[in-house]
Amino acid sequence: MSDETSTKKRHITITALFALTVLFAIGFSIYRYYFIQDFHYYVEVACDPKTEECGLRDCENNPDSCPPNMLSNYKGYYINAYDFPKCQDGSCEKACKEGMISCEPAE
Repeated sequence: MSDETSTKKRHITITALFALTVLFAIGFSIYRYYFIQDFHYYVEVACDPKTEECGLRDCENNPDSCPPNMLSNYKGYYINAYDFPKCQDGSCEKACKEGMISCEPAE
């Protein structure tokens, strides 16, 4: 009977450790991505190929490969999620140029 009791205790202990590990992982993810916003956004802004190096996609012949703003000439930036509310428009181009936020050019 003591073997059966110790087996039940061991089973409860393993189940509790597993549940605590899962709860910790969920809690840490919520804290990291919701509260401190430790991730990046990729944003695209219009680009003039005559003065800058730009990405190019064919929006006329293949509209399914283009975003809703139909940017065929674009440049991309990575922006910290916690900086995104500082942008006045969805592209954050002005905030990047003025140095208000940290923007890393996408290659």
